[in-house]
Formats: sequence, structure tokens, C-alpha cells
Amino acid sequence: MLRFLVVVSAGIVAVSSLPAADRAGDALEAPVQASWVRLPLRDWADRVTALAGRPVIIDRRLDPNQLVTFTARGESVRDLLDRVAASAGASVEELVATIRIVPTAASGLASKGDRDSRALLARMPARARAVLGERQPWQWPSGARPRGLVADAAHEAGVVIEGLDQIPHDHFPALSLPPLSLAERLDLVLAHFDRRVEWTAAAGGLIGRVIPLDQGRALRNGGEAPAESDRALVPGRRPPAARAKRPAPPGRAVYSLRLEAPLDQALTAIADRLGLTPVIDTDSLAARGIAVGEIVRASVADASRAELLDAVLQPLGLEWEIEDGHLGVFAPPVVTAADIAATVASRQSLPSVHGERAAVETALAAAEVPPARVVELFAAADRAVLPGMVPSLDGFLFFTRDPAWRPFRQQFAEFLELPQVTAVTPDLVPPLAGYAGVVTFPAIETLTAESAAALAGFGADDWAAAVEFPGVTSLGPEAAAAIARCPALLVFPSLDRLTAESARRLAAHEGIGIVLGGLATLPEDVAAALAENRSLQGLLLPDLTRLESAPLARRLARQDHAFLPGVTTLSPEIAEALRGSDGGELALPALEQLPPDVARHVVGGGYFWLVLGCAPTLSVEAAAILAKHPGQLTLNGEAAPPPAAVAALAPHTGTLRLPHVASLSAELAAALGRHAGPLVLDGMTHLDEPAAPTVARSLAAAPGILALPRLRRVSAAALETLLTKPDVQLPPVDTLEVIGPGGGHHDDVIAPRR
Repeated sequence: MLRFLVVVSAGIVAVSSLPAADRAGDALEAPVQASWVRLPLRDWADRVTALAGRPVIIDRRLDPNQLVTFTARGESVRDLLDRVAASAGASVEELVATIRIVPTAASGLASKGDRDSRALLARMPARARAVLGERQPWQWPSGARPRGLVADAAHEAGVVIEGLDQIPHDHFPALSLPPLSLAERLDLVLAHFDRRVEWTAAAGGLIGRVIPLDQGRALRNGGEAPAESDRALVPGRRPPAARAKRPAPPGRAVYSLRLEAPLDQALTAIADRLGLTPVIDTDSLAARGIAVGEIVRASVADASRAELLDAVLQPLGLEWEIEDGHLGVFAPPVVTAADIAATVASRQSLPSVHGERAAVETALAAAEVPPARVVELFAAADRAVLPGMVPSLDGFLFFTRDPAWRPFRQQFAEFLELPQVTAVTPDLVPPLAGYAGVVTFPAIETLTAESAAALAGFGADDWAAAVEFPGVTSLGPEAAAAIARCPALLVFPSLDRLTAESARRLAAHEGIGIVLGGLATLPEDVAAALAENRSLQGLLLPDLTRLESAPLARRLARQDHAFLPGVTTLSPEIAEALRGSDGGELALPALEQLPPDVARHVVGGGYFWLVLGCAPTLSVEAAAILAKHPGQLTLNGEAAPPPAAVAALAPHTGTLRLPHVASLSAELAAALGRHAGPLVLDGMTHLDEPAAPTVARSLAAAPGILALPRLRRVSAAALETLLTKPDVQLPPVDTLEVIGPGGGHHDDVIAPRR
């Protein structure tokens, strides 16, 4: 007998919407008669904004300096946008208030996030809508930090934003925007990182939470507002996973069920109550020996739709998906050792991520990857800050969580993804023996002790082996103890919590190393437990923003790479605890300030490579201390250091590297020209502005080696001056775009001496 009780908690909601930017009628359908010749993409977007009637935003992951040459002879604005975006290897996202040109791999995310935000905001109280809908113009100077922009705008509006630490450290170019609502302004910035703000009207005021664009609880198709865990509303299969029971928020549909009935009858009744059409994949069930008439039993109370379906189907090992009004139910295929062996073998024919660039480009072209995307990939890898100081495609693809780039992993032999594996069993591991790469289990959301124990032998034969669990957000003590016996590199990119007991057991790992991502802060007891880590290469904490544990700092100092890419501040006490490395690298690329008392510990800590992110705030006193550093000094970030600070660095005999600074003022170039050691300016791609000859003369006077490895465009006068320096390092002259007097191309140049 089927007994089914549905309880729906709902209120009467007046639906309205936030004010949106004027769409200027059918502006995108208007014909265009115009011509652009070698105009940088960012400048082209500024000009086409007037035609589109909305700001045209270039995503931060695209090169804003790539040149647009295009003649429009009556095409619509929409066609114009599509064609120029396609030429840049990108796509167009038409939002209500703005138009975004985004990487093709991220296409659809911003549109979906915009729809979700507006649907949710439409249900909020009038007072909240008034605050979030207040329209103001917005502008910021070059070098503005996105996290600061969001925080300042929220503070000015009197609202609270949680999760600001999810916004990476970055610097934006100058921008001026027309009046937009507060919600639109914040989402405009966050969309560069595939994030948006989800709002909640609380008793104390508005609270926003930074979330991924493809998550949230906005209405879809007029249905219920799902919880964050109700992922089945996004088309696509999802493996069953245990969920902690949480109270349903007000206004969300909840269900209670007491059930004992044949599977097909139960699903028909449940789908009818949910307004869906059931579709049972009987062939997949038969392959697993499951009959549609099998009796299912379930009892739940106050459950979400996802929890309801999981309660019915998980005991049989079945999965479900909701798409286009259909409830699909199927049995996942059984993964065998032969399947794993075949997958591993298939990777051998792919190119190596360690290959020469030319070989990689050829392989990607054979895989029909657009050439523009390949160029963007290498540019992103060149700009990445990675352990070991040297940009590499290998390190970039390993560390990136950018959805625009992660799919590129599958083009290379060293990345093996097994999305069909929902639990690791002992029979599935032997085929992985000897695999020298990263094995990723994206479908495992809860790592059990049994799955972890099955991996105890993986990685014993190769130091390049790693096992990655991007879906795991927490780690129980038993699973931590079991996975600690795996000798491979252990990678958990998405943790949102770690207990002291789990940390203690994980610290017993004696394999290659451990990467614990997602943890912005560490409680004292957790940090103390991790400080006992026994891994050969130690720990990497890529999302840690505050290092406050001296014991953990001392543990990191014993590693080849004390790599802390998210840490923004450092106290003198922690800086002192970080001393002690014999050579090696201390990387603090997000550091915002370098007080002199911290600089003294950093310089005297024994490191050879130093990476610091405090360039725009570097004081003369701190720079004078850094000048005593015997090794390489990298000042990270697009903002250049003050000329006075660079002048104080002049006695530094090691390499000074500015990897992201794109242009130099005459004053800054003069200060750099006095630097005693080698000077590497790999952020400079253009040296053709009016001041270029003056800048070139200063750089050519530098006593040490001068390297401009990524120079692409240079004035003839600047190039001729640079070539007077015997130890200048430039790209091959046939790769340079040389601009003659008056801006024309210039072919009569002197070849670089080698």
C-alpha cells in the first residue's frame, strides 16, 4: 500500500523585479556601418557600448589587448558582438544590465546567474529590493582590487557580504560604468570569477553570500526554490550522496513520505505529486539485476525534493536527474577494473603537459582546439604564480580551479578523470599502478574509510602520482587515517571544514605531500595538528588568507616551497617563525603590506627565492632591507612599485622580476635602470607608447642582464636602443611587431645580438 503525505509550507508572495538598465529598445538589432583597424579589444568594447545601449564588459580571463580589425557593413550590433567575440575565442552573454564577452568554456554561467539572482530578488521584501535596486554610477582607478570594490560598495550600502575571501587577489584596469543597481554592480565584479551574491533578508538587515554562478536557490521554471544541495534542478546526472538533514527555510516546499510499494508504482506516484513525468531506464536496471517491481521502503519527514528522491532510490543504488519536466531514474554502470585499465591506456596517446610548446600547440590543434584559445591558455599559464617560481602549463593546470581552463586537463596524458567512479574498491586500484599523473574522482562527495583504504598502494611506484577529490568538502577522522596511508600526493581542493582530529590523522601521511584547498582560516588546534605533518614535500594551503600559527609556520619553513598564495598579512612573530629554510622559496604573492620589521625576517630567513605581492605599497625603508636579499626577488601583481622604492632596491645583486607589470613610466624605468642585478620584465608585451624611447634608454643602461621575454610590439626607436645593450634578452626579431615613426609597421630593424 502506498501512503504518501505532502506538506507544503508557502506564503503569498508579490512578484516584482529590481529596476534594470534600459535596454535602449532594440539596440542590439540596429544595423552598424563602421570600421575598426587594430583596435585593442578593451577599447573596442568601450566604443561599441554606445551602440549596444549597455556596458560591454571584457572578462578578466581574456586578453584585453588583442587587436580587433573588423568592418561592419550593415550587420546588427548583436551579430557584430558575436563575430568579434568569436574571433577572440570567446562568447557573448546578454544580461539585463550589461553585455559580457567571456571565455567560451564559461558561456552560459553569467546568464544563468543573472536569471537566478533576479528571480530570487523578486521574492524579497520591498525594503530589501529598494536597497539592492538603488542605482548609482560606478568607477574605479587602474589597479583597484576586486575584493575591495565589493567590500566598499557593500559597506556604503549598509549590507553585509559573507565569503569575500572567495574573491581572488587581483587588480582591475580603470573602468567607468553608468548607473546600475547595487546587486548588478556587485555581480558585475564577481562574474569575472564565476561568482555572484545570493541575498537573504534577515532581521538585522540584508546579508549577501558569495556563491558560484551555477549554485543558489532561485526559482526555476516556476517551481520551488531549492536548497543549495538540491543540485538535480541543474540538468545532468548526479551520483547519490549522503546529506546532513537541515531544517527547510521558510517558503520552501518540504515533503513527508511513508512508503512501501513496487518501485515503478512508487515513482509514478511521486512524480505525479512533483508535477513530473517519470522515465525509468529499465535496461540499466536490468543490467544491475534490479526489477522495476522491486519493493522499496522509505520514511522521511520535512525533506527537500532531493532528499525525498535520495531516500527512495539510494538503497537500491539508483541515480536520478530532473530535466525538461521529466524525472529520469537509472542505474549507473558498474565500473570494472577493465574499464579503468582501458581509460588509463587511452591517456598514453595524448601529449605530455611537460612537452615543448610547439608540440603541445600541434597536439591541441589536432584536437580541434581553436588557436586563439591555445594562445590564451599559454598566456594564462605564463601569468600564473606557482610554486617553484617558473610558470608552467603543468603547474597551471594542476592548481587552477577556473572552469574556463580545467577542461583542458583532459587534453593531456598526466590528467586522468574518473567521473563514473562513486566509490573506490580494491579491484579498481591495480590498473592505476604506475600511472604518473593526477587521478581525479569528481563524483565522490563523501570519502569513506573504505574508499580511502583501497588507495593505500597508489603512488608507491611514481613520485608524480596524485589523487584528487574535488567534490569532498569535509573529511572524517577514519577516512583521514585511511587516506594518509596512500603514498601519492593527496589533493582536496574544496574543503570547507577540517576538524582537529581529522587533521591529526591526516598529518601522519608520509607520502609525497598534501594539498588542502578551500580553507581560508585554520583554528588553532587544527593548525597545530597540521604542523606535525610528515609528508616528504609537506603541505600546501592555497586558500589560506591568514597564517596565525607559529608551529605551522615553522613546519612550512622546512619545505622546499613555503607557498602561501592567499595570505594577505604577516605579523613579525609569524615572519620570524617562517625563518629557517636553507635555500628554497617563500612565496607570498597576495601580501598587501611589508612592514620593515617583517621585511627583516623575510630577508634573513634563508630563502633564495622571494615572491611578494606588496609592490604598490612598498616603502623605501622596506625596499632598502629587501636590497640585501642575495637571491631572486619577484614583486607580484600588475601594479608597479613606487619609483622611490625601486631606487632603494638598486644595490640588490640578485634577479629582480616584475612578472605582471605591463608598462613603465619614465621615472620608474630610470629607477629600474640602476638595478645592480639581472632585471626580468616578463609582464611587458608592448613598448610602443610615446615614452618608449626614453624607457628603453633607461633600461638599456642597467648594469645587469635585461630580459623582456614576452615582448610582442615595440617601436623601432625603442628596439634600436635596446639592441645597443650587449646582454639584452628579447624574443626572436621575426616575432616582434615593430612600429615605425607615425605608427606604421617598420621592417628595417637590427637583429638582436646573441
